[in-house]
Amino acid sequence: MNNPDDYPMTPFSKEDIEIGVNFVAEMRADMWYWRKRDGI
Repeated sequence: MNNPDDYPMTPFSKEDIEIGVNFVAEMRADMWYWRKRDGI
């Protein structure tokens, strides 16, 4: 996964992809946190 060639169809660099993945992971963690806090 460290090889940029793993993403031949994307114009993004490996760093941009990692930032996007981390952002999505944080969003999902936040949703899980709020749902758990609200008791849903």
